[in-house]
Amino acid sequence: MAPRDLVEQLGSASGSGEDSGCTNIGETRRPQVSAGLQEEQHADADTDDNVDKEEDGEDPLESFRPVLSHLRLERLSELAISLKTALVGDVESGNLMTCTINPQPLAGSYNILYRVTFSDSSAWVFKIPGTGYSPEWSEASGRWLRSEAKTMNLIRKRTSIPVPEVFAFDSGLHNIINAPYIAMEFVDGIQMAERWFSTADGSEQLSDDLLEERRLKWLKTLAEYSYQLGQFTFDKCGMLEFKDDEDWPTSIGPSVCDLEAEAPKFREIGPFSDTKSYLLQLLDVRTSGRPSFDLERILRYFINSIPDSIANAELNGHRFVLTHPDFGFQNIIISNDSDCRILSIIDWDGVETSPLCLGNEAYPHFITRDWDPLMYHYDPKNPASKKRENSPEQLQHYREIFATSMQSLVGPERECFTRYSHIYEALAIAAGDKFCYAEIIFMLIEKCLEASAQNESQKKGGGMQEAEEQEELMVYDVIEAFAEDPPEPSAIERLRKGFLRICGQGHVMKGLKILTLTQKSIKIAFPFSPPLQRLSHLDRRRKEFRRMTN
Repeated sequence: MAPRDLVEQLGSASGSGEDSGCTNIGETRRPQVSAGLQEEQHADADTDDNVDKEEDGEDPLESFRPVLSHLRLERLSELAISLKTALVGDVESGNLMTCTINPQPLAGSYNILYRVTFSDSSAWVFKIPGTGYSPEWSEASGRWLRSEAKTMNLIRKRTSIPVPEVFAFDSGLHNIINAPYIAMEFVDGIQMAERWFSTADGSEQLSDDLLEERRLKWLKTLAEYSYQLGQFTFDKCGMLEFKDDEDWPTSIGPSVCDLEAEAPKFREIGPFSDTKSYLLQLLDVRTSGRPSFDLERILRYFINSIPDSIANAELNGHRFVLTHPDFGFQNIIISNDSDCRILSIIDWDGVETSPLCLGNEAYPHFITRDWDPLMYHYDPKNPASKKRENSPEQLQHYREIFATSMQSLVGPERECFTRYSHIYEALAIAAGDKFCYAEIIFMLIEKCLEASAQNESQKKGGGMQEAEEQEELMVYDVIEAFAEDPPEPSAIERLRKGFLRICGQGHVMKGLKILTLTQKSIKIAFPFSPPLQRLSHLDRRRKEFRRMTN
């Protein structure tokens, strides 16, 4: 297994057609080789995943056996030395470049990784897609890899975002290792996840004040990095497409949709010219061939109810902006010392343009975890959970910190793209994830009903107690209302009013004065149930849904 500080790229399968050619970054194009970039990811996350699989008696490389059977691993050192020599130039006689390769790869979700250490002490990582063999590898696979590689190069050249250096890529199968690959630098660091809660094993003794200071510094820095992606705006949602000899994209191609099959399966969708079409297509792909349940009807209603001021908002005359595809703290690499500096932002697999409400100004995923109930495991009665999850109140606090930092950079006219981004992120997850969507919809219904009741109470001059007394409509009432054709109108109206309240309809766009929510109003608009009560609510909703669908 790799050491705790190993950083390597893991991410999704990517790649470009059958024809191959490798070019080194900044070097002259050479035949039968193809150049590019790619990132790296911390191998420790995947090492832990491998350990879990081994403890369960599973082989972490089982799903990669087909590509391993095609891979000519014995030629990898030859390839690595060739690429390295082309980058550093001729070496003096007697100092020929050599390298060593760990023959045991690390396994990510969709890729395997080989670390290569050169005789000059530098280290690279070769990332090989799990689908990198015939007939699984397609022309579309190659386009995805090429887009990712050249997009990372674009970001690295035009921003100060610490994107890992990528030395070369080959998007085809016809090379000396018989597989597509990305060759990238090895970054020596650890995941931010390992220090966000101090250390899980207690080896780092840090006061609450110092830990909070560290977190606030990270959030401010991440806001500054994310802000820089705002210079890359486009008129469609999808992956960037480049010509071989150009660094700026020439067009926008399709997005890549994970079909969530047992083996990696992907499908191209789009490109899209509006936000709602993008989200609805994600849902259509996920529900293809299966009946549309009432929860999916409700999700479609939510998506179609996104305010036009949000869905059609523009930045620099365009509706879409380049965005990190998985902005979580597992993909933020920091120094393994007391400074904990951010060294690299990794895992750009599937990078594409996104709607502004899901774009570069959105919250990092690790401070929106409470809006994905199935994946959120906070339990106030379990001390161990506090070492790996923040409470809902803490997450709201960090969202406020990030939003304030981002607002200082973009101005108040775009505040809503940050402050309400967790709502749109929840919709996007529900649209594309068959495992999480039900719990997210249950949660959104509940929050919409609470917000609607509070809105009516405020109109009548009442408070929270009066709002609770007026709360007559339950989650199952809404689900039953959508089971009717057409849906029952009074329930729809309550849901609509609540949704508009929680998703930022009150913000006035286009440079007019923005109404900033106070901490008190945020707690009212985004109420959090006590954790134990919240868990019982989830159980109740599950029982209600099972009862209604049986």
